[in-house]
Amino acid sequence: MNIHFMEFPREVLLGKNILSRVGEIINRFGFHAPLIISGPLTYKIAASRIEKEIQADVLTIEQVTLSEVERIQQEIRETHNDVVIGAGGGKIMDASKLAASWADIPWISVPTSSSNDSLSSQALSFLLSKEAEEEGKSSHAHAPLCIVIDMAIVEKAPRRMLIAGCSDLISNYTAVRDWELAHRLKGEYYSDYAAALSMMSAKLVIENARTVKEDPDEGARLVLKGLVSSGVAMSIAGSSRPASGSEHLFSHALDLLGSKALHGEQCGAGAIMMMYLHNADWKSVRDVLKYIGAPTTGAELGVDADTVVKALTMCHKLRDRYTILGEKGITRKAAKALAETTGVI
Repeated sequence: MNIHFMEFPREVLLGKNILSRVGEIINRFGFHAPLIISGPLTYKIAASRIEKEIQADVLTIEQVTLSEVERIQQEIRETHNDVVIGAGGGKIMDASKLAASWADIPWISVPTSSSNDSLSSQALSFLLSKEAEEEGKSSHAHAPLCIVIDMAIVEKAPRRMLIAGCSDLISNYTAVRDWELAHRLKGEYYSDYAAALSMMSAKLVIENARTVKEDPDEGARLVLKGLVSSGVAMSIAGSSRPASGSEHLFSHALDLLGSKALHGEQCGAGAIMMMYLHNADWKSVRDVLKYIGAPTTGAELGVDADTVVKALTMCHKLRDRYTILGEKGITRKAAKALAETTGVI
């Protein structure tokens, strides 16, 4: 009998001015040597405040690379840390969860924005996963033990972060369609429950687009709930399948080609094109993204037409994951026609 392993956050706290609750969690779970990981900016707005509440080691990192994660792992070994607290955005979460997983200790998520679902899942950014696999290291990470979301901090994050989180959630529409396709054509494991939860997270944004646009604070709360649900869907599936499909492959390809747009922004634009390939209602996805102020074109992402086309032709090679792009991908001519038809270029 096959064993299907699911790992979930034990507690999720959401409210204003609740960073002190991190100390309560540390005490309640009996941790004695926490390590706080943050970036230069997120140290000032979050990690420094946690540091005042608890005795902890602190690492402030500039870049998230495999060598940096290895350095953090070494720090954990030398100082005998028993829990990692990641305070920051998606890259800080990636470094925190991977270093903690390599050291076989739990981690606590303290997001400072609502830009993507890294805050609630075991999933890693593609580049970090790829680099780890190339070095023969595990790219598997644990889900967070706890998530502490201080809305007083998240609400002050740039609005662009909120919109990127919305776009990341909306892209679940194509991720689930790709997963269903892989199940039908390749016999890949598929969970109706995980898929439904992922789709519900996407619908939450679609149905509350006006709130996101007109009441950003309440919009941030809604989006964060959706991001947590999306992370739980991945935990149920045991993989990132419910929230990562062809649209994410497009985003990863743009990263490799030097794009500086946010992950969620790229996934949203990718979802427009992948919905078209799925013969689904791509115009509604595009219209909602436009309505909330998300990028829907290469120009708005800051990449030229050639880069969009190149990303489309190469992205099917980036992961061993079947999607609407198929095993051979699409030609440059087809990619150009797809991007032009959907208005992405």
